[in-house]
Amino acid sequence: MATNWFGSAHESVTNAIANAPSLQAVAENLGIKDFHQWASAKAFDLHSAVHEQAVELVKTKVKGEFGNEVIDMLDALSECMRKISEELKLKEAKFGITLALPLVSMQHNMLERPDVEGLLTDRALLDEAAYWVDFAAGAYGKEDIKGYDKASVNVAIGEKSGVEVTVAYLPAKGVQMPGHFVAVDRNNREVVLGIRGTTTLSDALTDAVGEATQVPGCPGLLAHKAMLASAQAVLEKTRPALEQALRDHSGFSLVITGHSLGAGTAILCTVLLSAECLE
Repeated sequence: MATNWFGSAHESVTNAIANAPSLQAVAENLGIKDFHQWASAKAFDLHSAVHEQAVELVKTKVKGEFGNEVIDMLDALSECMRKISEELKLKEAKFGITLALPLVSMQHNMLERPDVEGLLTDRALLDEAAYWVDFAAGAYGKEDIKGYDKASVNVAIGEKSGVEVTVAYLPAKGVQMPGHFVAVDRNNREVVLGIRGTTTLSDALTDAVGEATQVPGCPGLLAHKAMLASAQAVLEKTRPALEQALRDHSGFSLVITGHSLGAGTAILCTVLLSAECLE
């Protein structure tokens, strides 16, 4: 898809050059026979004004599809890959990062497994977890209900009795902002924040920027950079609805749930809110 956009931008700039009489005259004086091919190469001369025009065209198309934040995200991804390359000393290696990844996987698989306490046998805890998994799934909505996010989430949850979806945002694009919803579960006396997992190409970009960064208010705690940014963005967007729901329903507590990208974001939302409570 990005290749098509880039090709379209390239063609637009090339045609603009090809139709410029002054450049056509220059080409004739230089004895250039295939003017269109020369114009195409000229369009991507490094540091040329035309090259900058092409870059801006591509940026505009990418922003239109993924949102204004995508360029910053791509820059962050580039920086993340640079650091990985330095850490793995890929410049000194005889193979690229694609061949290095299996070696990283092999090294990881050779590490000692962490100690575990055995299987979880608390039936009450398992039943509770199973109940909230439906809300994590609800954050994906239903494909056949587009444009009506609240209804889409409600159907995906399973239309549970006593549950009201008050806010729902299931965007098709936009990095560092996974889909999410706020609901009130009157039967269980809970306010719920559900966060969607990886669904769009924008979400995949968010997943990719995995550089460790400091969590505000939690000295020594590092987190996935883009997931942390997503958690901060989701809380900023939903805070008014969460606070209103908790005010309107005295004695209710807050449950934050999610799957995949949504699970990591949900954990970080919990950490950020807990850090605020300790301040």
